[in-house]
Amino acid sequence: MKILVIMGRPRKGNLYQAGEELCTYLQQDCGAECEYLWLKDANLLPCKGCCVCFLTGEDKCPNSDDAPLIEQKILEADGVIFASPVYGMNVSGLFKNYIDCSVTSSTGHGSLAKRHFC
Repeated sequence: MKILVIMGRPRKGNLYQAGEELCTYLQQDCGAECEYLWLKDANLLPCKGCCVCFLTGEDKCPNSDDAPLIEQKILEADGVIFASPVYGMNVSGLFKNYIDCSVTSSTGHGSLAKRHFC
């Protein structure tokens, strides 16, 4: 079993230690292998809000960054752990940027966004 851990914290700290404990448990219990993906090391450009991904498809997005590579890693994994510290009652800025650019356009709600947001 392959588990992808997407880390939204720029440094190794308590969140990383919690992830390590969880991965150790998963490895012992079901033989899972964990791979860490650090958002701080990924090239993720801020969303321009142009809605091109919703209107014409994600492959037409003007941002050329690592979002497709991250999506591919997610699709190849058997499970994904999203890990972010809480800053100001929300996820970290790294994680928020990832959600805005990578997850939102990948949900398949393009027609909903086209009707209501663009």
